[in-house]
Amino acid sequence: MELDLLLFPVAAILVEPAAKSSWFRRPDHAQAAVICEYCDVRDVLLRLPDCWMMVPDARLWGLHDDGDLLEADPRFNGTLGDTGFAVVRHDSESLFVMLMTIGAAEAVLLPKRLFIGHEPFSMCVPGMPDHGRDI
Repeated sequence: MELDLLLFPVAAILVEPAAKSSWFRRPDHAQAAVICEYCDVRDVLLRLPDCWMMVPDARLWGLHDDGDLLEADPRFNGTLGDTGFAVVRHDSESLFVMLMTIGAAEAVLLPKRLFIGHEPFSMCVPGMPDHGRDI
């Protein structure tokens, strides 16, 4: 089955480490938001404050453990390279955020909390603890 998606927006959601190294899971309470309407994950990574670092080889339960999804979806089969998915970690906090390019149609189902430069990244991710500083 050929599936062409319009992958423009980037969504962000809090994630937490799973039992297996480099694996993460979505907490039950976590909610996603669109943080960028016309970009890819790499664009967001370049704009993040220096205190956020990409987690190498990160995987998410529910995505990377689904063989059909890994084979068919360009975000996970290598077609998009590093522009479709990433997990970032805050350097002094136990905070992890998954960034993923999503379908333009699915983006209408999520709230917008745009990370456009003047808003701190922490204000754009639903459920992010408020520490009174730009994290």
